[in-house]
Amino acid sequence: DYLAVAFDTGKTFRDEMFPEYKATREKMPDDLKIQIGRIRQMVDAFNIPRLEMEGYEADDVLGSIAKKAAAQGLGVKIITGDRDLLQLVGGLIIVNLPEGGKLADARDYVNDDDVIGKFGVPANLVVDYKALVGDTSDNIPGVKGIGEKTAQNLFATYHSLDDIYAHLDAIPGKLREKLEVDRKMAYMSRDLALIRTDLPVELDLEKAKADHWELASVEEIFQ
Repeated sequence: DYLAVAFDTGKTFRDEMFPEYKATREKMPDDLKIQIGRIRQMVDAFNIPRLEMEGYEADDVLGSIAKKAAAQGLGVKIITGDRDLLQLVGGLIIVNLPEGGKLADARDYVNDDDVIGKFGVPANLVVDYKALVGDTSDNIPGVKGIGEKTAQNLFATYHSLDDIYAHLDAIPGKLREKLEVDRKMAYMSRDLALIRTDLPVELDLEKAKADHWELASVEEIFQ
């Protein structure tokens, strides 16, 4: 019934927090930069609200709008290629994610069982999970030497990152040492991975109606 598109705007608070954030990614090719501008024009031509906020990523905008819309009783589907957004799954929020990078094989993540199938933890622990294992695509460091299985085993026993650190004395030898050494890194990693859902972004539902576009403006850009 309603449609909106969120865009990144450039540098964000995460870059200030951790200058190496996303530093391992290849730079956007010049011909793609031109296309991003064209996509913005296309979205505007179709009268689709374009949502963005300086200093924040599109993920934060998506998260904030999703929470607001769900609070109004609207069912929300976030269509994305970013697994980070699985932290928002639950209630009225669904995340649609391509499998193996193929849009044709995209699937809906509707509840915790779906997210557990992907990460081995429920949606509310995705951020804490990333605090331990990190994320190579975003260059989030995590705790050195802790992989997916170890993190999943920890969360099978403890309820959160805070809970793990509250019971550090109960965790055996080398694993405890790794957690102790990288405590600050773990909490910074959690902060980097956490999608903000409280931004003052608004979505005018009347303007977001999916059929709210004029043929003339669309035809002009296609011509």
